[in-house]
Amino acid sequence: MKKKRLFLHIGTDKTGSTAIQNFLQNNESVLLSQGLKIIAAGRLNDHHGELFNQLKQENENLIYTLAEEINNSQLSNFIISHEGLYHINEKIIIKLYKTLGNIEIIPILYLRRRSDKLASGMAQRLKKPECKDDIRLYNDNYQVFYKQAGLNYKSIVQKWENAINYQNPNELMVKIYERSEFYKADITHDFLKTITNYLINTQLDISTLRFEKNEVNKSIGPSAQYILSILRSVDLEKEKINFAHKILNNHQSEKERRCTFIPDTFLDQFDKHFLDDDQWIAKRYLNKNILFSEPRKFYYHKPTSDELHRLFKLLFKRTDSFKALSK
Repeated sequence: MKKKRLFLHIGTDKTGSTAIQNFLQNNESVLLSQGLKIIAAGRLNDHHGELFNQLKQENENLIYTLAEEINNSQLSNFIISHEGLYHINEKIIIKLYKTLGNIEIIPILYLRRRSDKLASGMAQRLKKPECKDDIRLYNDNYQVFYKQAGLNYKSIVQKWENAINYQNPNELMVKIYERSEFYKADITHDFLKTITNYLINTQLDISTLRFEKNEVNKSIGPSAQYILSILRSVDLEKEKINFAHKILNNHQSEKERRCTFIPDTFLDQFDKHFLDDDQWIAKRYLNKNILFSEPRKFYYHKPTSDELHRLFKLLFKRTDSFKALSK
């Protein structure tokens, strides 16, 4: 039995990664005192973005730094978290496992219903100041999403299986991003429960850890997305777009956050397209016939003139704040 264990949270995106990473950062000192260390190599703030970037570019230097950090530590349990790590290619995964040969690696992969992931992901993309997309460009071009690697879950799972010479489900932990599947109906509790079951020579005192009650990184609805798209089209400064997003985000109802500009017919077809793949994953990893049991959360809604007027009015009330950002 190996004496050290690395929990490798590899994604996917839009599955509560921000909440998990915030939790780990907020409780870092307590976790460390109880025997669980967040890896420093390749870390950027609360996530391992630099490690992901280097591995995606097939730069192996940080792998050796990572191995050295673990081998030189007195602790037995370590954790890495980045929602994009599932993207790294098979060659790099093999290199990672070979270099950390004396360390047991447990990849943890959360999967979300694709239609919801797609709708949430597009909302996330379109709210970023640097995004150059025009929301209207996707009106008749949704077929491109079938080709996105991050939505082909079976290929992702098979890639990791091939790289690690998969023998049993404990070697790759597949989790479902649904509230009914979460321990205590919460993603951070669920993630912590997952790793707690496999800690070496230590137990975490859950009562000493701080859990955030507010959802982080919330989606914004089509009306707010549309307004941000307009602001970007007139080359508004990044600071002002961020400020506009903050205002719009604070005035979104939960119903608005669950709306999307992607038609319901496409979202339904999108989920059905991968049903066989999902059944394969469900049977192989979860001993179930259906991968996702909860209904789709996002539904099509076209912004009305009243909705746009309300949000524009909110922004116009803050014009003095916008001007101050230019000083």
